[in-house]
Amino acid sequence: MFKYFLRECAAGVATLVSPPFCAECASFLSENTVLCDRCREKIIPLVSTYVDVNDTYTMPVYAFAPYEGVMRSLIVAKHYQQRAASRQLGRLVALSGVCPWHRYDVLVPVPLHWTRGLTRGFNQALVMACELQNTHAHLQVAQVISRALRTKLQATLSGKDREINVARAFVASTQARHALEGKHVLIVDDLMTTGSTIRAIARVILTCKPASVAVVVAARVL
Repeated sequence: MFKYFLRECAAGVATLVSPPFCAECASFLSENTVLCDRCREKIIPLVSTYVDVNDTYTMPVYAFAPYEGVMRSLIVAKHYQQRAASRQLGRLVALSGVCPWHRYDVLVPVPLHWTRGLTRGFNQALVMACELQNTHAHLQVAQVISRALRTKLQATLSGKDREINVARAFVASTQARHALEGKHVLIVDDLMTTGSTIRAIARVILTCKPASVAVVVAARVL
């Protein structure tokens, strides 16, 4: 896992030193960013929202943009083994002011079941987390939550079925308590729809006694 993390970070650095092109219109960029000014202006900024994890804990959700346009294109690209698109998502989020980065210590990427990771070739949330750390060096990436069950794809379900689908899908590793106890934790993912997945992961993280838990995503469904 640590070797994979280093490989992702190195790949992210290599991407940054390459001549940049807009991820939407492919025009040349004079700066190392992801979108040109014209395409960036098309993205509607979002205010933070909140998700109830349980009866006693509510966590903030920091989202860069709505799930539409260029953001949808970059997120859907994960299904076509386009790792670069996930790096671009991570960089967009990292360079934005969407999240008060200084308040947090640890990044926990939403895990894939190993079978899906094998098929896709990468975990888009981990790729994004590495990009976030590249920009905000004080943040530590902790792969301490795993997906124990291969669940149905959330996109094929709706409403309560999504909650049931992931209710027991995630487990904490033996190192999780040490990595998360007393820390301000950010769950990282590319997309939030109903919030079922992040609620399930947050419940597992809360058993490790963190100081706080929040979520940062590239996009969310309004």
